[in-house]
Amino acid sequence: MAEPEDTTAEDDGAVQPPKSNKLMLIVIVLNVLVMAAGGAAFFVGGSPDDGKAEAGEKKTEDDMMMEMDGPPTLVKLEPFIVNLNDAGGSRYLKISLEVEVPGEKGVEVAMGRMAPMRHKVISYLSALSYADIAGKGKKVDLQKALVTELNEELKGKVVKNLYFTEFVIQ
Repeated sequence: MAEPEDTTAEDDGAVQPPKSNKLMLIVIVLNVLVMAAGGAAFFVGGSPDDGKAEAGEKKTEDDMMMEMDGPPTLVKLEPFIVNLNDAGGSRYLKISLEVEVPGEKGVEVAMGRMAPMRHKVISYLSALSYADIAGKGKKVDLQKALVTELNEELKGKVVKNLYFTEFVIQ
C-alpha cells in the first residue's frame, strides 16, 4: 500500500522556520511599556484637569476680565485698625470695608487674594494722617484711592466700588 502524501510538509524543498510567537511577545511588551509610561505620567503629572488649571493660570489679564461678568457681589473684609501717621502718634483709625466685584469669578479672585489685599489696605491707611481723612470729601478721595490700590494688587479692574461699613477715628 502506498502511503498518503503529506501536503503540509515541505513542498518546494525550502526549510520553513519553526513557528514562534516572538513577534507577538514583542508587541505585548511594547504595549505594556507604553501603558506603564502613561500611568507614570498621570501619577507624576497629575490628572488631565490639572493641565486645564495650569492653562487657566496662564490666561491673560483680558481673558480673566472677560470671564468676570455677573451681578455685583459684595465681599466683606475683616475690620482694619491702624495707627495714623500723626506727629503725636496717638490717633488710630478703625475701618470696615466691603468691596463690590462682578459675579462669582470676581468673588473667587478677591477671596483668593485676601491677604495681599489686606496688606495693601493696611499699608495705605497707615501712611495717612488725620488731616488726610477728616471730612466727607477726604473720605470720597480715600474710597477712590483704595479702589485703585486694590485693583493694582489684583492686576485688573476687579473691584468696581468700595463701601465703608465702619469708620472710626480716635
